[in-house]
Amino acid sequence: LSGRPASPPSQRASELRITAVAVHGSGPIPEQRVISALALTTGEIFDFSEWQRDRERVEALYHDEGYYEARIDARRAEDGSTVALMYAIAPGPRGEITVSGHGLGGDTLDRIRTAWSQAVVDQFLVDEVQEIVRGDLAREGYLRPKVAVSFRLQPEAGAEKMLSVAIEPGPRAT
Repeated sequence: LSGRPASPPSQRASELRITAVAVHGSGPIPEQRVISALALTTGEIFDFSEWQRDRERVEALYHDEGYYEARIDARRAEDGSTVALMYAIAPGPRGEITVSGHGLGGDTLDRIRTAWSQAVVDQFLVDEVQEIVRGDLAREGYLRPKVAVSFRLQPEAGAEKMLSVAIEPGPRAT
């Protein structure tokens, strides 16, 4: 090692130029809005890490709009020195969380939304939400709460999926 920084090559052999960015199945969010959330666009040099962050940005866009079950499949098709990027989106139903009987803090609701976005099976999510809520209530001094969590579809409201959390906090421990 000479101790000098290596001079960058004028053109790396592994550099791929992006020739196309396509979005399929954007559903309720307009395709142009999805594309505007992407950092990598046509004509730029492909960066794998940035491409992964783009997928996460699109997923966050849907989650922020209440589509907690949205799944984003990012694919690329290389052809020599070029690459086409494709994002297949399955938005799922729009979700809504209702809480009755006792209020929950914003951080608790954020943890529930995150759990929903990562859940594979509804029953696992029900169990996880119960644990999240019980932990929140325990920190407030409610050590024997009753927490009922359920899902229901609201087809009259555009096939929304409702997550209902009914809380009976019980006596507060001091």
